[in-house]
Amino acid sequence: MDVNAVGNSDWTALIDEIVAGDFFDKEAGKKVSVPYDSIVFSETLDGTEAELIKSLSLGDRLAVVSDENTYDVLGHRVSKALCLKDPQDAIVLKTPHADMKTAAELSDRLKTYDSVVAVGSGTINDLCKYVTAQDGRRYAVFATAASMNGYTSTTASMTLDSGLKVSLPAQAPAGFFVDMSVSAAAPSYLAASGFADCVARSVAQVDWWMSHRLLGTLYRTAPYDIQIEDEIALNKSAHLLPKGDLEATARLYRVLTLCGLGIGFIGMSHPGSMGEHQISH
Repeated sequence: MDVNAVGNSDWTALIDEIVAGDFFDKEAGKKVSVPYDSIVFSETLDGTEAELIKSLSLGDRLAVVSDENTYDVLGHRVSKALCLKDPQDAIVLKTPHADMKTAAELSDRLKTYDSVVAVGSGTINDLCKYVTAQDGRRYAVFATAASMNGYTSTTASMTLDSGLKVSLPAQAPAGFFVDMSVSAAAPSYLAASGFADCVARSVAQVDWWMSHRLLGTLYRTAPYDIQIEDEIALNKSAHLLPKGDLEATARLYRVLTLCGLGIGFIGMSHPGSMGEHQISH
């Protein structure tokens, strides 16, 4: 694929191949397996939300979890599209934090639901993926900003009661859906945060390689091989991100998503976050 010619129809090129289980990892000598059913990028998802969720077979009673900001920009639309049976099925968290206290409170509120649909970015996604992973329920996520690489990762960045922020085992979403128009309109500092995640990836790679050399830790290059061409293209168009450019936003989402997929088939967060993640928090 020529990443310099990525357009709407190609926004999930390679991503689709990995999700389908058709990507061959030369380093491992086998096709990779990742726990996702569907990843969809579109200029707009308006009118398709119910169909996307129905395709995942998440059950009859769904909760839509968002915060006050993400509810306004997309959560209300998703809730309406899913025809929730009870207004309380749309759970709107006020200034949530991805910590153990909030996770316990959310877990209690979600006890009677079959599955969860998260609408938001880092905090909302981490809370929902961590809580649902505790009892095996599946979840899906509608992104609202290209602010981090955790949408498709199998770990959650959670703050422990001690105040230490760590990556904990969680689960990947059954479905990851991006309405590019919504994300492109998000405050520019959110895209800057996502771009910083992409830049910090290079530091994580050095950290991981050092760990491998000094401590014998498993080290793989495949998670980086799938990103490199897109990273080059993203760096060339990064100046367009603050302008809400759709193609630049799509390039950013591609790199963030491929990073998460790499974490998914490696089974650890090392490819995307190592010492720099702890320092940054």
